[in-house]
Amino acid sequence: MKYVGADGHKDSVTFCVMGNSGKVNDIFELEASPEGMDRFMERMGDVSKYKVMFESGTYTTDLYLHLASRDVQAYVANARSLSIIGDSRKKTDSNDAVAIARYLRLWDRNEIELSISHIVSGDNQRLRDLCRLREELADKKGRELQRIKSHMRRNGEYVDESEYPDLSTEKALSHILDTFTDDFVLCERVREYMHYKRRCKDIDGKLEASVIMQDECKLLESIPGIGRLTATEICSMVVDIDRFTSAGRFRSYFGMAPAVKNSGGKTNIGHLTKRGDRMMRKILYRAVFVHMRFNPEGHISRFHEKAVSRMGRKKALTAAANKFLDLIYAVLKRGTPFHA
Repeated sequence: MKYVGADGHKDSVTFCVMGNSGKVNDIFELEASPEGMDRFMERMGDVSKYKVMFESGTYTTDLYLHLASRDVQAYVANARSLSIIGDSRKKTDSNDAVAIARYLRLWDRNEIELSISHIVSGDNQRLRDLCRLREELADKKGRELQRIKSHMRRNGEYVDESEYPDLSTEKALSHILDTFTDDFVLCERVREYMHYKRRCKDIDGKLEASVIMQDECKLLESIPGIGRLTATEICSMVVDIDRFTSAGRFRSYFGMAPAVKNSGGKTNIGHLTKRGDRMMRKILYRAVFVHMRFNPEGHISRFHEKAVSRMGRKKALTAAANKFLDLIYAVLKRGTPFHA
């Protein structure tokens, strides 16, 4: 078996071909395009006799997909897994390609662990992109509402809280526009917030109408705290539950497993790796909060309540989130709805 490390950039890719013994056999450069990947395959020959690894990045996804579609054993490693490359003082394209090839060889021999990115395409990629856009707009909407509240408080602009307890409602926003017409900045912020709110609503409609992974979404909706939107977002990240062989690997994929170091006969459990998708962790924590609110007698809620006194609120929430991930994994893996 030959191991190929590929250091990709906008216009070119540097390849390092390493033999089974770890010896570098060849280093060469080709253009970062489908045509360049075809030339790489011609040069390498039989696709069953080599494996290729890219570092995750803007200019590697399309190259990976092109090779994978032609039955090349190709992988994309999470950039954090290859941290030694970024830390190197002799950082050149050739050295980076050699390092990636070395990582690939060791990983293939089960001598090290790497976080391998799961690259999706087609309808799955479009669904994931839509979920990301929705989360980005929701963040902007939330920040704008906070700016509105701060602005009104700072300028002594108040509304009757008994009549308008929630400033995010259409009724409250219209009242602000009608009442504080002389405050141009406030009115512009309110209009900006209403704009984000409408965009989020439009995207929510598209996500709810999605026909991708409908069965999986229905399974997740059986879990208290997970609605159609959250279920769709989670499914867009999971894609295929069968690619996870255990609940531990499922947690690791989303960066929710602790780092473990074993040296000198001692095992040290560290902080969360956080190597997974940041958006998924955000959705996860949000879903856990809602789950515990709607299911206060459930095992996760009871576990969280006991854990708070033992480890503090932050760590207890993380522990509860891990149990929630285990629940998601079990429901999807079994293919049966959640039962309290």
